[in-house]
Amino acid sequence: VTSRVYGFVTEYSLVAVPMFVLMASLLDRSGIAKDLFNAMRVFAGRLPGGVAVQTIVVAFFLAALSGIIGGEIVLLGILALPQMLRLGYDKHLSIGVVCAGGALGTMMPPSIVLIIYGLIASESIADLFTAAITPAVILMLSYIGYVLVRCLRNPAMGPPMSDADREEGFANRWQALRAIIVPGLIAALVLGSIYGGVASVTEAAA
Repeated sequence: VTSRVYGFVTEYSLVAVPMFVLMASLLDRSGIAKDLFNAMRVFAGRLPGGVAVQTIVVAFFLAALSGIIGGEIVLLGILALPQMLRLGYDKHLSIGVVCAGGALGTMMPPSIVLIIYGLIASESIADLFTAAITPAVILMLSYIGYVLVRCLRNPAMGPPMSDADREEGFANRWQALRAIIVPGLIAALVLGSIYGGVASVTEAAA
């Protein structure tokens, strides 16, 4: 048991874990995550359940940037939950969206859970990352579909935003688009370097 534990904790790939945690902290402290949420508000439009849908999309972006579930749920709880409750969203739907969206962090690469599983099971972490994208996207689309169906059938569960609420924080759509491009570029560089064989998981994390 001792030799197995020692062999596990001295694995070089494990260095990726604190690196991805650091990246999540930088996203939080730099305000990129908040800008991303505000930008998605502009594009959500007056769709019933629009804020819940944008929360799930932002959660997917954050999962592709951080790979940790705890910090993501806290961040969404601070940014999205008060917004949904203020707009009169159903309390259970709002909390469910935050928890379900945050849970995407365990599936969407660079998931720390997948890194640890790959080390324990002696599987290629890059292969696990590649395999996890499809179910992660399916999960996200399923959550969005569920929210839209519930809110279209019962608009009181997710009232549409007013124009003033929608444009709060960004003067125009170009500003909002820039706020989406930056985190998208980070995710593309991190995951693209892994899938393209340019860098290992540890190098991409650094």
